[in-house]
Amino acid sequence: MVYSLQALRAVAAALVVCFHGAWWLNHSGIAMPMATNVLCIGVDIFFVLSGYVMMMLADHGDFGPLIAARFLGRRLARIVPSYWVATTVFAVLLPGLVVLPNLMKSYLFIPFFGESGVTEKPFLGAGWTLIYEMAFYAIVSLSLLLRVRPVFRLAFVALALVSVWTADQLAGGTIPLLHHYGDPVIFEFGVGGALYFGLQHIQTSWVVKAAAALSIAVAVMLVALNLDGWGNNATHGAVGWIAVSAMTCIGFVLSESIVSWRRAKTVLLVGDASYALYLLNWYLLTFVDCLVPWKLLGQLPVWLASGLYLAAALVFCGAAANVVYQRAERPTTKWLNGRLGGT
Repeated sequence: MVYSLQALRAVAAALVVCFHGAWWLNHSGIAMPMATNVLCIGVDIFFVLSGYVMMMLADHGDFGPLIAARFLGRRLARIVPSYWVATTVFAVLLPGLVVLPNLMKSYLFIPFFGESGVTEKPFLGAGWTLIYEMAFYAIVSLSLLLRVRPVFRLAFVALALVSVWTADQLAGGTIPLLHHYGDPVIFEFGVGGALYFGLQHIQTSWVVKAAAALSIAVAVMLVALNLDGWGNNATHGAVGWIAVSAMTCIGFVLSESIVSWRRAKTVLLVGDASYALYLLNWYLLTFVDCLVPWKLLGQLPVWLASGLYLAAALVFCGAAANVVYQRAERPTTKWLNGRLGGT
């Protein structure tokens, strides 16, 4: 199961790279022949996957203050160092954009708002998703602190997420901080947790799993292609993104018995480096932009130009992110975890 989850991380990160790459293509006058907003589903897959993995890591039967602190500490060790370093480098390179109070909030994963109450992105743009991640880690850690037994942990998490969303609805979105955390995207973590508890006990033949994986893959493609047709209603759109992300996660988990993911070395390398790739891909794409012969690409058919550019972007960004992971992120996380111990 670990290998299929790593493969799914790779897919989610690749989708994010392609989404940002599509922006660069459009910026350069090459309009992609498909709805580019479909590619942003990579973030939704990350959220569902995070819910799945966090519930899996917390499902060991132990709880209490020490376990909760260790669980949260290891999450921080995984997320914080790379994010802080990337944010600091960006701030040093672009000092004119620095607003000190907002920079400090960015470091601490605290959302901040403009004069109209609209949420502004952290100094490092990718950090907006980490604000939600940290909130979810806090909820799971709280369940461990309060000694909520594994059988009730999903209900505890679901209740917390629904309570935040309901409170925002009752307030009519008038409280910026509550409205930020009340975004329907928070339910993707809960869906991921539900998938963990639902799929871990499935005992079926490989034929059934193969059929399930194939049918889900087809469903994902069909739904993704029609994603824009679900209407402009925000609730319908949120349900659609959650459904596609959940089906994708199910498909990868069920594929474990028919796909030898451990042999897909390149995919697993991208999965390992997926966090670095997610954090840095936008900035790495600026280098790709400088290297790409746009005049030559502009003379090719749009589908071919788009494919060549995205392939080059994936190779360059993936390789660079892997270097960052192997040389910096992995050793740092290992060193910190060695001092925390536990799960």
